[in-house]
Amino acid sequence: MYFRRSALGLCLLVLCYCSSYGKPPPPTGLNPPRKWFHGAAGYQKALDIQNNCRADIFLYFARPNTPNEKGLCAWYEKRGLKTLTVKRILREYIKVRIDLPGNPDNQRLARKFRVHKTPAVFIVHPNGWRGRCNIFSWEKRRPRLYSPEDLVEFMLRNSSSNYLPLLQWHLGRK
Repeated sequence: MYFRRSALGLCLLVLCYCSSYGKPPPPTGLNPPRKWFHGAAGYQKALDIQNNCRADIFLYFARPNTPNEKGLCAWYEKRGLKTLTVKRILREYIKVRIDLPGNPDNQRLARKFRVHKTPAVFIVHPNGWRGRCNIFSWEKRRPRLYSPEDLVEFMLRNSSSNYLPLLQWHLGRK
């Protein structure tokens, strides 16, 4: 009899833990578009959309397939952007990718944001404020990609007050 109760209790505990851990983040109600915008023209479209829905812009500067960058953009995309944790949070942002060197408009935008190395990520608030998000730590001059949970935390800490419920949800999971 005791074994049945303790086994049942353990099953309920595991079920509750698993169901709370897998819960999606709370919605912000901002409803940004799901698609990615590209280039400086895409950034202008994102600014127009931002005026209506008040969502922050996730701005990602990349330099695809450049040998002297040691594949950091590909590494970040594969082990950072494409993880479930980051993808869930990105749903709440207007997403823009700027490929460098690209056209002169892309280069002007990179100078405006003072991007010297890629990958570089910024969160742009509706009021124009922009914060840079950390992607790598550099220990002994070698890059180490932050965990998906840390990447999300950097994003949310640089986000506007519209994202405070998401930050609280994320910190409650840690």
